[in-house]
Amino acid sequence: MTIQSLRTQYGLTTAAELPPGKPTDDHAQTRVRWSREKKHAFREMGPAALCIVATDGPVSVVTYDTGGRVIGRFGHNRGCWPARIAATAAWEDNISGAYDKNPFVRTGVQIRVWCGDERRRDRLAEAVTGLLAEMSEEAMGQVLRSGFIDMGPEVDMSLLEMRIHDIAERLGFGVWDDEGLSAWLDEIVKREARRRVGR
Repeated sequence: MTIQSLRTQYGLTTAAELPPGKPTDDHAQTRVRWSREKKHAFREMGPAALCIVATDGPVSVVTYDTGGRVIGRFGHNRGCWPARIAATAAWEDNISGAYDKNPFVRTGVQIRVWCGDERRRDRLAEAVTGLLAEMSEEAMGQVLRSGFIDMGPEVDMSLLEMRIHDIAERLGFGVWDDEGLSAWLDEIVKREARRRVGR
């Protein structure tokens, strides 16, 4: 059968018929095409990010010994949501690849919050570590390995990100998500260009 006959018989769409994808801004999709000035601004400002690394949702895991006997249950019928904090100062997501080693579910960066520098980031990380511990305690979370905690099965990631922003505000500094940081760098580049013209 030809591609055309398959297309007609099954009502398929070919790749050539799909509309071309075009990102609306340069904050995420086209980050590799940042201007030299914007990359320079990022290096000069030196922002640092706190990341929440987690599975895409709650999971349930049963472990067995070699004889087939159950030796552990994580989540079981309620779901377990493993999460941990990671830190970076790189714009590229070099965190997800480091943690996404599970053959059954994806584990990667779910939230990334940028601080003005590493010192502020580390202060925020300490406070957010406490928040995650409280969430796990309230959810009667299970004890996990490798620095992961069980956040409980009913976490709203958008709300959690807002809580992290609120914690930073209480600590006395502002933070950005990826889009906010990119827009801030754009503004720095524009201001520098205006200053040079004025000079």
